[in-house]
Amino acid sequence: MRRWHGMARWYAGRRGGTTLWTLLAVLLALGLAAQPAASQAGAPSPASAGSPDAGAGALRELTLEEAVALALERNAQIRQAEADLEEARLVLEETRARHLMQPNPVTLLQAETGYELARRNLILTRSQVRLSVEQAFYGVLRAENLAEVAREGVALAERQLAVAQDRVAAGAAAPVDAIRAESQLSSARAQLLQVEGAVQLALLAFRQTLGVDLDTPIRPASQPVEVEPIPIDLEADLAFALENRVEVLQALAGIEAARTSVELTDNDYTPGLSHERARVGLRKAELALQQVRDGITLEIRQLYQTLLDAERQVEVLEQAVAAAEESLRITEAMYEAGVATDLELLSAQTAFIQAKTNLVNARFDHREAQVRYAHAVARALAEGGSER
Repeated sequence: MRRWHGMARWYAGRRGGTTLWTLLAVLLALGLAAQPAASQAGAPSPASAGSPDAGAGALRELTLEEAVALALERNAQIRQAEADLEEARLVLEETRARHLMQPNPVTLLQAETGYELARRNLILTRSQVRLSVEQAFYGVLRAENLAEVAREGVALAERQLAVAQDRVAAGAAAPVDAIRAESQLSSARAQLLQVEGAVQLALLAFRQTLGVDLDTPIRPASQPVEVEPIPIDLEADLAFALENRVEVLQALAGIEAARTSVELTDNDYTPGLSHERARVGLRKAELALQQVRDGITLEIRQLYQTLLDAERQVEVLEQAVAAAEESLRITEAMYEAGVATDLELLSAQTAFIQAKTNLVNARFDHREAQVRYAHAVARALAEGGSER
């Protein structure tokens, strides 16, 4: 690892930054925090029978793994990373051939560094694409679950209106009860329209991430999202990330380049100021490595804490939903018996729907925290490190 140096900077300068896209703001109002989509969709191929871009036909539901496979096949960033790896391989072979005739350890080291960084970058680009697909996949499911809760809110409001109208007709309630119930129903229907629109926006984001035409009849297959804690060895994950993240490897390569410069200027033929500048460059490279490692450590510890918080939040909200449901059941019975006001019933309905909404968001927050943590600790390198 100590042999990697300045080629890292050359390689990093060649690589373009990944495209960022944000799930639209209406999802934020529902608790669907948009995440950066670090992958760039490839240009769709011409539509043909059976192709993912065919704009007509039956709706096709994709599992998560199917969605990831499709994105990996079509993503432009991956194609670019593959081309960079092939180029780095050719540079390395050419450099080795020249080294036989005219030895140049520095140039050879740069070529070896460039190839290794390109190889790891391809693995991590695939991991980033997977992260983006998972976020978009669960973004659709989150929006659909929120829409289901909103539909339940409409059903409750419709039932409340029917009961209020019956009580008003029987002279057991004032007309204002029916007016309030109608207002509650209108609000519930407006909320449903909003979340149904959010579902469509999430579907568009999902298809864009896959690299298919936005009108392609593709959607995520519905699946329950339960909180399943994953055993995590935080210290082991930190140690692996601090040794294998591309940012660390680039910083280590910078140190080796600076150290080589110090060695090459430490002779009787090089001005002393040049040697001193090289030593300063080495100290700066070492400080840069420490900053990179500190940043990675903070990122992973924050994500780990977010994951723990999300698990606890789900537990609390499950209890809150159960309590709100029981409170609503009792209040409905009391209202029908004439011993609870319509305002008490409306309050119980609102509390129940809000509790269910919070629980949906908490479950998906937990799932998203899991996938972000796995990406941050570079598990893709642990699983795909043997790729060449």
